[in-house]
Amino acid sequence: MATAYSRLIRPLIGISVCAGGAAFSAAVFGRKPSAVWLPIVFIAIVFLVAVRFGTLVGILGSLAAAAVFAYFLF
Repeated sequence: MATAYSRLIRPLIGISVCAGGAAFSAAVFGRKPSAVWLPIVFIAIVFLVAVRFGTLVGILGSLAAAAVFAYFLF
């Protein structure tokens, strides 16, 4: 059972953290002129998620965050 958890649930949690964090930060800081720098600052969060959950989750999480930023900020 632990194998199914680590193969499916953990990556989903990491990707959700990236996408949710991007949506939250875009909602909070999206109206400010410095919002252009928000995706660059968000790389630190993606890095921490990648360290915790693995490289694949970091890649997929950064893609999810980029999609959220593209939709809400630009």
